[in-house]
Amino acid sequence: MKLVKFLPAVTAALVLAACSDVGNMATKTGNMVKSGVDGATSAVSDAASATGNAVKSGAKSVSNTVTEAKDMITTRNKSVVYSCQNNTTVTATYAFQDNLPKGAKLLLNKNTLLTDFTLDENDSKKTDTTTFVSGKYVWSVEAGLTQQNIGKTEAIMLYKTGNKADEILAKNCSIARFDK
Repeated sequence: MKLVKFLPAVTAALVLAACSDVGNMATKTGNMVKSGVDGATSAVSDAASATGNAVKSGAKSVSNTVTEAKDMITTRNKSVVYSCQNNTTVTATYAFQDNLPKGAKLLLNKNTLLTDFTLDENDSKKTDTTTFVSGKYVWSVEAGLTQQNIGKTEAIMLYKTGNKADEILAKNCSIARFDK
């Protein structure tokens, strides 16, 4: 008789233990699924943010390229040949954008090319000239150089800055000829 009472008790204990493990497993599985969903949501959110940032960066790059292209299209070059003191010749090719000078390149005595001159607005204001700078080289012309008055604006000086003294390469330049 004892075995008859003992067997149902053991079976009941095993059933309860199995149910207890199933409950724990279900809870753990539910937590894992929830964590996975949260992780997936986070991953999707991060991917969306990264994609959005890449699109913004790409749009900014395209905008910069369009601006540069527009600047190139609206930039016009005009050249002037100057006859300077001491039989020095300077050929200046100016880049104009919206009628205003932006840069220049110079050919000194038909053999020395100096490039990448940019308008120095601060120096231009201080000295009441139109001043271009490229490294140690400074080129200044009369104030008010524009695309329309290029044939009337004479050059003042081209010099190279030095540690102890500047070297004057051309000065007192008058217009010999220019692009119309």
